[in-house]
Amino acid sequence: MSTAHAWGTPVEGEIGYVTGMNREDSESNAEGPVYTHVEEAKAYIEKTGVDFLAVSIGTVHGRIKGKPKLDYTRLARIQEKVRIPFVIHGGAGLSEQQYRKLIDYGVAKINYFTALAETNTKQLEANLRKKEMSYQEEFADAGTIVTAVIKVYFVRSQWKASMD
Repeated sequence: MSTAHAWGTPVEGEIGYVTGMNREDSESNAEGPVYTHVEEAKAYIEKTGVDFLAVSIGTVHGRIKGKPKLDYTRLARIQEKVRIPFVIHGGAGLSEQQYRKLIDYGVAKINYFTALAETNTKQLEANLRKKEMSYQEEFADAGTIVTAVIKVYFVRSQWKASMD
């Protein structure tokens, strides 16, 4: 931790466990998510000095079946005791209303890898269906498409900033 901070690098830590949708994860954690507990979060922050805390409140890595049910009450209780920005792992599949509410509850970062990876894969598949092409052509437009998706969510995140 001190090495990262010495270089001006903030550190993210995770307490609780955000499950995934893959087979290995379900076999190793058959009970499902291990939610973040308030006192554990507080002790973890005090012991480690992390700058951001990833919390487990009902999201999953990958795509979730159905609508995610987030435990905002748990998040609010953690926020009362822990005064650092929160991170959500497993943001794909959340609604805009859920994003906004998470921001209201102190979430500064929402990981969105699955949706970006799916966007990238769809573009690559479309490129490969066109014709025989070079390696560079196979990846053409993939970065542009992913960037466009990122911009949509960045613009949405400005909603909170514009309200302050």
